[in-house]
Amino acid sequence: MDSSLDAAERVTGDLIDIFLPLAQAADRRINPRRWTLANYSSARHDAFDSYKEALAWMDFAAPVTRGAIRIANANARHEAAWKLAEALHAWLHVRKDWTSWKTSHEIALESARECGAAPLARILASLGEYHLWQDDLVSAESYLLRARARWAEAEHLLGQASCLEALGMLALKKKQPQKARELVSEARERFAAEGRERAVVLMQRRIGETYRDEDAFAQAISALEPAYRWFVAEGDHYQQIRTGRSLALALEGAGSAGQARTLLNELISVATANGAEADAHELSRLMPEPVAAGA
Repeated sequence: MDSSLDAAERVTGDLIDIFLPLAQAADRRINPRRWTLANYSSARHDAFDSYKEALAWMDFAAPVTRGAIRIANANARHEAAWKLAEALHAWLHVRKDWTSWKTSHEIALESARECGAAPLARILASLGEYHLWQDDLVSAESYLLRARARWAEAEHLLGQASCLEALGMLALKKKQPQKARELVSEARERFAAEGRERAVVLMQRRIGETYRDEDAFAQAISALEPAYRWFVAEGDHYQQIRTGRSLALALEGAGSAGQARTLLNELISVATANGAEADAHELSRLMPEPVAAGA
């Protein structure tokens, strides 16, 4: 019996050790520009030749990865559990698999509590973001404030900046655009101090969104257009889609419905080509109605 248990433990350990470097490599291929808490130096970066290959592998492997998180947690492989959850990040944003996001990170949260302030903050922040997407603002705020405290405890500057961004988006959803702008402006300063150009541009997008929600459409467009162009030039398709969405809404608000329609059509093509079906459907719903001739 003991030998059978030992063999089972070896098999489950092998599963974790195989999937973690692959999941990290896929995550990096899907979004090569975001910062990660885990060190990805041991990831299998040679495993995926393209974005589409990595995304397809994650589609196949996500259920196994969720199982590996559960196994890691049950076997006190706590570092592996939270790192596997972090490695789902890019795929979760593209596919918007809400059930996977919630279940994987709630299990990883149990493990992260055993790993120190920064891993705990990372998983708390991701759960806060999940609840933001669900418009559950009470839960989102609870998770994000706990994450902010843990990032501060860990003295992790990028984590603190990212949490400020998320709290800014929370304020925007609570219809507090000025407070949101203050939070993301502070986040922008912190990202700039760390030399994170992409994050600085992303905060520019966020600032544009605060102006859009104040119906200050000219200011929104002046912030969003250069951010959109930067993401296009960098080939950052996910942020091109999300920033373009905000820009299209600002253009429509400013009375440029034709430009908004043109942009949305381009974004739908980009989203579809990159497997972001949920974004493509949302963009289709945002399409302004064409003005009737003679109207």
